[in-house]
Amino acid sequence: QIASFDTQFVHEEKDLDFSLITGALGELLQNKYSILSPTKLIGLASKGIPKVVENRIDSKQVKKNKELKRICEDFIFDSSKAAIEPLSSFLVKVSAFRLRNDLKAVHHQTLLKNQKFAQP
Repeated sequence: QIASFDTQFVHEEKDLDFSLITGALGELLQNKYSILSPTKLIGLASKGIPKVVENRIDSKQVKKNKELKRICEDFIFDSSKAAIEPLSSFLVKVSAFRLRNDLKAVHHQTLLKNQKFAQP
């Protein structure tokens, strides 16, 4: 007879923690005259070393984290695209206008601000 048993798969991660560097840089930059001070630079070198952080995560949590990361990346991409698309379209129209306008004689050229697509 085979008895079922509960197993837990653990995923180990090693990350670098750079949070101490910001504090060390903040201390260094508090006084603009002490930036080149040897003691301040030594302090930055000693405090500014990233720490290795080991994490043990349940494999189910790893799958959830990957899915959450993918969803966040998709959201960021879609939001960025929605924000940038109108600007990108406008810049394409401006480039096309400038190319056409440069082919005209100087006294027949029109101003960009007079174009319908350039109106606010």
